[in-house]
Formats: sequence, structure tokens, C-alpha cells
Amino acid sequence: MAKKRKKDLEIKRENVWLKLKKDDLKKVEITGEKLLNFMEAKTEREVVAKVKELAIKQGFVDINRVSKIKPGMKLFAVNREKTIALIVVGRRRISEGLNLVVSHTDAPRLDLKQMPLVEDSGSELCFLDTHYYGGIKNYQWVSIPLELRGVFVLESGKKVEVSIGEKEGIFFMIPDLPPHLDDNVQGKRKLLPGIKGEELNVLAGSIPHDTEKSPLKLNVLRILNQKYGITEEDFVSAELELVPAWKPAYLGFDKGLIAAYGLDDRVCVFASVEAISGLKVPDRTCIAYAVDKEEIGSDTNTSVTSMFLENLVRKLIQMEKGHAGYVEVLDALLSSKAVSADVKPGVDPIYKGVYDATNAVYVNHGMGLTRGPYHGGKKGANEANAEFLHQMRVILDNAKVPWQFGNSGRMDEGGGGTVARYLATRGMEVVDAGVPMIAMHAPVEIVGKVDVFSAVKGFRAFFEYPF
Repeated sequence: MAKKRKKDLEIKRENVWLKLKKDDLKKVEITGEKLLNFMEAKTEREVVAKVKELAIKQGFVDINRVSKIKPGMKLFAVNREKTIALIVVGRRRISEGLNLVVSHTDAPRLDLKQMPLVEDSGSELCFLDTHYYGGIKNYQWVSIPLELRGVFVLESGKKVEVSIGEKEGIFFMIPDLPPHLDDNVQGKRKLLPGIKGEELNVLAGSIPHDTEKSPLKLNVLRILNQKYGITEEDFVSAELELVPAWKPAYLGFDKGLIAAYGLDDRVCVFASVEAISGLKVPDRTCIAYAVDKEEIGSDTNTSVTSMFLENLVRKLIQMEKGHAGYVEVLDALLSSKAVSADVKPGVDPIYKGVYDATNAVYVNHGMGLTRGPYHGGKKGANEANAEFLHQMRVILDNAKVPWQFGNSGRMDEGGGGTVARYLATRGMEVVDAGVPMIAMHAPVEIVGKVDVFSAVKGFRAFFEYPF
């Protein structure tokens, strides 16, 4: 065996910007512009609608309009407006397995409670009462501009979409105590519980209506009724989210970073859509699957644990050969390979101490690959096996994809999970991969646009690989 030189023995950690070719530099810039546009979608429903719009432009067709499939056909399937799967049919039989890239559409936020309008007669102000969704730091959501997005289903059954914010010149905000008055309230609290959940109340109105009872609340209801036909009872059948009002933007003098709300995990939704849209006729049928409710445990009929995927595979087999048995669906899933596409905590230069520098991922060093996001004793994590990790190395290296290997942080500092384990329980091989991120779960998150370009390239190479 020939001796390896020192430079071939060690992993090289390189900034991707320093080795990009001229053509790739152009592609990075185009990818960045596309991502900025994509991130204008700020709720699950808006993300699915955006993906569907992009898919139709790329020639994807609603699966319900097709009775027979053939290689190269592009299809999409939607589940309750919150989950979407883009499919490109391959040359091999469905039962021989699929290549899946699975991301999620939901993001941490503030949801409105079922009966959210509260009038405070003492202050003569009207508030919206909220319930936080996912892992947020409450204090980050105070004193920032918010906008309201979502949907009402009225008593008549009519669905009314709501987006109240920048376009109307209206913002909402959770007021904070001034430093002159906070010594005996917030001043005695630790940082994380500095703002309590029940204090996340959003200012919604201040002008009273001409009536003696609940004048402030009634005026807000009057405005909503005039514009949308809404009554207070319609809040019961509504899904309303308060999200940061800031627009997606480049960050830094050199525009190398992108800052936006909801990049976890919509940057991976975007990358998987870009990747599958560029496929011609793959060897195996490929699916870019964007699921819901990952941030709160994946336990609903729009999450990865729902039967949507099994039913989708059944449909594909039925359209392929005229009938589909339960065993064939199982065979397809057991033979499938998947990427759990979720963001990875990139090293924050201000807080280096929480990262294991040798086993961390870094912004601008390419897409991150990990055996499984975990902490402590690895409880609740999927672990990709050595054979599948080797296949991923081969796929990425052969396609010249900039990539790095790393984990979430020091083992006793904490960590988080992904949808990987729920895919693995269906019998498929699964690995975690995604875009390194700084300020994860903050109202504005940060990624490197060169890493997004790397993820698009990596996901496409995975889709095209003939396992």
C-alpha cells in the first residue's frame, strides 16, 4: 500500500469561497436571490403555496390528475395545505426504493390563542393573547415589529386568508418594561425566564368604539368584520401566527450571509425544491418531502409520522402497475434512502465554548453532514450506519459538493432532534444533512449563501445516485 502524504491524511477545513470557480460564483449569487424571494413566505401554508407555485412553473402536475406514471414524469401532492411532496419518477420500479430529501415547513413563532382578544380597561389598551410555538427564547420576541398571518374559516365555511403587516403599514408589538421600572420585576429574573410566556401579549388596539361595554375590543372586532367579515367566534376556527415583520436580507458588507425569519428549516425546503426541479430522469424515483410540526414533536396528521408518505407510495405503485399491495409499499420504504434535511448549529464566534471545535460545522464551509443530531447519551436520535455514511461520502465527493462533517455542540450543552428517526423506523437508511446556521430559533436566523448553494448541489447529487 502506497504511503499517504500528510496533506492527504488529514481533513482539510476550507472556506468554500476560496475555491469556487467563476461559473459557481454566478450560481451562488442566483441561489441567494432565489432564497430571498422564497423566504417571503412566513407560515407553513404560505411555504406550501410557494413550493406549489414554483413546482407548477417547472412542469410538476398534481398527482390527482394522473392515472399512469412513466419515467421522468413530475408530480406534486399536498396534504392539508401544510405538507407538500414533489416527485420525479425514476426508471426503476417504485418497490425497489425511493430517494427522499425530507425537510420541514414550520418554524418557531407566536400563535394566537383560540380567544385572543383581551381588553385591559385600566390601561385602555387592547391585546392579543399568544401561545409560543416551538423552542423560542421569549425575550427575543419583545419590542420587535410583528405581523399577523394565517387563515380564518368563517361560520359559513368560507376561508379567509389574512396577512396584516408591512403592506398595510401596520405592525404589532409586545411592549417591554423601561429600564427605569424593571428592577423589582425583570431585574430579579434570570435571562431565559426574563419574559414569561403569559407576558407575550401583543398590542392590538387603542381607540375605543362608541359604546359602554368593551369599547376597545369591540372597535378591533368592528375593523376585522368590515375588512374580512370576521366575528369573535371565528377565532375558534382560525390558524393565526405572529411572525417577525422584517424582510429577508443580505447580512454584512460583502453580502455573503442571508438573514431571515424561518430559515430553520425553510432554507432546506428551498434547497430540496431547487435540487429536485433540476432532475431529468433519475434512476430511482425521487421525492422532496416538506413536512409540518417538526418543531413540536411531529405528532399530527401533517407531520412526518402521518400516513401521508405510505399513502403516496401506494398511489405511485398503483399508477405504475394498476394495483398496490401492502407488502409492496413496505418493500418500497424498506429499500429507500433518505436525507433528513435540517439546519445545523454553525459555530458562533461569540460563544465558541458551547461547540466541540473538532466536531462542529462552520458557516461558509459547505453543507453539514452528521451521523445524527444528539446530546448526552444519544437518546432519541437516529444514527446513520457506517456503510450509508460511506455512500454519502462517495456521492458528495464524486459530485464535487463542498461538505463538512460535524455535530450540534458539546455533548452536555444540549441538542435537538430531527425527523430522521421517524424515517428510520420505516426501515430506510437515513442521514442528517443541512445548512449550517447561526442564531437558530431567533426571530432572524443567519446562513451563508455559499452553504445554501452547496446544499442544493448535494441534494441533487443524492437524488441522482443509483443506489
